[in-house]
Amino acid sequence: MLRNIYDELLRLTKIEDAFYSSVQEIEGYNIESFSYRMAGYDMFKHDFWKEMRWIAFIYGNEIDKPKLFTLAYHKFFNYWEWETISEIKDLQIESIQDKVDGSLIMFWKLPNGKIIAKSKTSINSEVANSANNILNSDQVLYSFVEKYLDLWIYPIFEYVWPDNRIVVSYDKSELVFLWMRKISGEYIDTNHLENIRNTEIPHISMSKIIWINNLDALMEKQKNDEWYEWFIVNFKWGYKLKMKLMTYVLKHTAKDNISNQKNLIEICLKEETDDLRTLFSDDEVALEIINSTEKKVYDFYNKVVHEVELLFDKYVYIFEKYKNTSNIEEKKAIRKDLVMHTLKNEYFRLIMLKLDEKDIDFKEYVKERLFEEVKELNS
Repeated sequence: MLRNIYDELLRLTKIEDAFYSSVQEIEGYNIESFSYRMAGYDMFKHDFWKEMRWIAFIYGNEIDKPKLFTLAYHKFFNYWEWETISEIKDLQIESIQDKVDGSLIMFWKLPNGKIIAKSKTSINSEVANSANNILNSDQVLYSFVEKYLDLWIYPIFEYVWPDNRIVVSYDKSELVFLWMRKISGEYIDTNHLENIRNTEIPHISMSKIIWINNLDALMEKQKNDEWYEWFIVNFKWGYKLKMKLMTYVLKHTAKDNISNQKNLIEICLKEETDDLRTLFSDDEVALEIINSTEKKVYDFYNKVVHEVELLFDKYVYIFEKYKNTSNIEEKKAIRKDLVMHTLKNEYFRLIMLKLDEKDIDFKEYVKERLFEEVKELNS
């Protein structure tokens, strides 16, 4: 049962920089969300590690041991990514669905009966608050969510809104129904899912289901369709993968990226290496370059974020003291003292940005550092 894996997921955050958890408090309860920063296929060595994607637990007050709070999709991968091709060869396709461009939303009920929304790792984000507003204004939807949460079945939604155009544009803000998953980890099958939606919440938009059940038809669709970017392939027994349309891949990826180190680093930081793997699926040398560069970039990014967050924790008292004083001289003294203690630290610039409450773009920082390394190697 997935509710029993908390200790293992927490242990994983201690041994791998790519994985982390964050805790938020609501009405005396702690909501601990698990996620990952940048992690390639080989980082998900065990099935339960794949649950490090938006799963959350609740504890505090009368809940003495962490209890499963929200559950969404497990981590699944892209076609042409690592071993996925051999893994799906003998699997039976159940259906495919278009990938909705928005923010994933899950719901759960607090011990006092209140239902709240959660986005990727937050119960207080703007999209979570917007999802709460939609839920609380729609009694039919509210009753639907409550009914299945009480049955330990988690409805999964995507919140979309007009100002968040990624590939597909939306003309209104709404919750789009994606899927449902049981506490055991089992997914509701496609037929049952469509029947539930059509019967119980027909007014709620649903991710489009396309009935394809063989690999040849899937590959033909992947080659020829043009009206969206991605689709998700649902296999029987819960295996899933993402597939990007070939027309999109060819339009947005140039083959010369493989020979340009800086371009390849940027592609890794954008987490778009699956495009290149598709183009170079029959070139072992190129795939090795992509895979080794991705690992290097991911490892360095995770190391930087982990070490910087530890530094921020170390100096949190100084940051708070600086923020809360209005005395100019005291601010100067605090700043001077922090500079003296951290000037030679490799993350000095980020520490000072934190002191000034400026946004920190870790990917941009990592890109700069890796670009400097490339320059040194080429000089």
